[in-house]
Amino acid sequence: MNKTHIFEIMNGNFIAGANPRLERHVRNEFTESSDCLEAYNKIYEARVRMGKRLGTGEEDPDIMDIVDGAESKIQYICLKMYDYGAGLLAMTGGGQELQLIQIIEKEWMDADLHAGKNIGHAMARLEERMGTDSTDPDIRILVEGYEYIARRMGVKMYGYGAYFTGRVNTAPDVPDYYENAEIVDKDRFN
Repeated sequence: MNKTHIFEIMNGNFIAGANPRLERHVRNEFTESSDCLEAYNKIYEARVRMGKRLGTGEEDPDIMDIVDGAESKIQYICLKMYDYGAGLLAMTGGGQELQLIQIIEKEWMDADLHAGKNIGHAMARLEERMGTDSTDPDIRILVEGYEYIARRMGVKMYGYGAYFTGRVNTAPDVPDYYENAEIVDKDRFN
């Protein structure tokens, strides 16, 4: 099973009908009223507010560097989590739900090796230009929103890896691996 195709379906970026088997089992995580779309909308609203404060609009180069880097980190984490679910990478210690959260957090930090340097520089420039720091509500929403999406999608990708390699008999929505591993309160984005 092509894990990249699974990731694209989860993001709503896959051509409908291109892979019916995958589409039957993989859910777009950005459908109307979904948790990921809600978080992404909050991120977008924060981008707009920051762009207004800077006078550059939502396509501010530093904001876009952060967005592009965060989205690269999400893809990196999701593809790794598929491998964990498929049994290609080993998890050790603790209960499954706790392990998943810890591994996603580890992979989020490891993804910094791939995208973090650019994100860090863009974040420092953005904070300096805005005259603020990481406690700024819009910056917090930007960072925490992407972390929330990464965690939610990472858990799902773990389940898809296990399902499509036959390690479990049901797709990750039944049972819902994420439901028992609540990570971030929705109120945190308000």
